Amino acid sequence: MFEAARKFWRLSPQERAVSIEAFVAVAGFSALCRLAPRTLPMILLRRLAASHDTANADRLTVSRVTAAIRRVERSVPGTTCLGRAYAGGLMLRLRGIPSVVRLGAKLAPDRPFEAHAWLECEGAAVLGIDDSTVTDFVPFRSRT
Repeated sequence: MFEAARKFWRLSPQERAVSIEAFVAVAGFSALCRLAPRTLPMILLRRLAASHDTANADRLTVSRVTAAIRRVERSVPGTTCLGRAYAGGLMLRLRGIPSVVRLGAKLAPDRPFEAHAWLECEGAAVLGIDDSTVTDFVPFRSRT
């Protein structure tokens, strides 16, 4: 606990602010994903941030937001990949960066069904999945 607090205070003021925002967003969307109808988080994400979308993603902003989500994800009990993806999507959209929450599944005949959610920005996965595993998941048809 003390080590986590020490690491937090070593961050720059800007990184601390983004980390606090990430904590609130991850906790909120994780709870919403568990308690609300499945379409509510998607509708909320669209309505809260739709007017802020711009054409180009600032790579530094994307990396700061995704780093903040990763930094706080273990601190929020019950966090899911879907909650993290929605939280990252909200944070990026509020900064004028369009993003898409993807849902997909691993389709392997020798394994049980496995679903996953991740965040894409400009067609590339930025949160929840990396280049080595992105081909393991087949995205479901997108409604966003």
